[in-house]
Amino acid sequence: MEWNEKHEEELLLLQQYSNELYKKYHKLFIDYTKKRDKYKIPVIILSSIVGVINLSNASYIPKQYYVYISIGTGLLSIMCSILASIEQLKKIGETMNKSLNSYLNFKMLSDEISHILRIPINERDKTGLEMVKYYFQKYQSYYYESPVLNELAEDFLVLKNDNKNNEIQLERMNSNSFKEEKPIIFNL
Repeated sequence: MEWNEKHEEELLLLQQYSNELYKKYHKLFIDYTKKRDKYKIPVIILSSIVGVINLSNASYIPKQYYVYISIGTGLLSIMCSILASIEQLKKIGETMNKSLNSYLNFKMLSDEISHILRIPINERDKTGLEMVKYYFQKYQSYYYESPVLNELAEDFLVLKNDNKNNEIQLERMNSNSFKEEKPIIFNL
């Protein structure tokens, strides 16, 4: 199996980036869980109040107040609908779920690469080049499926093909050198 120091460094770099991103997506997941709760809890409380008022409407409330109770329950129902619509419009639940998936994907990727790097080189079943390509493609796939972070990762990765030696290598690219939102490039 062909393994060299460069393959080890590239896998270590991918593992470090995956580790950094899984921490950021875990934080994003927690933040969006809190945002979701700010919308869901009032909706649950208001819906419960509307339900109690509707159930008690017939027996405990004098008939001259029925009109006001109906208007009140209608307004509370509208408030519930507005809060639920705002949450849906902001895609809080969707972003929360994507953040959770990204967190889990990058954590598993980081753990897989860490496991590979602990195996002695002569016991690995694939070449270094195959492993770098495989894990970079996984990294890139997870990266593009993930929600956009408010803060940039430290650097972005670029996989370049050196046609002279038929060697592929990862390079660190400073994030200031890109104008695109997700500038990871895979050239083969």
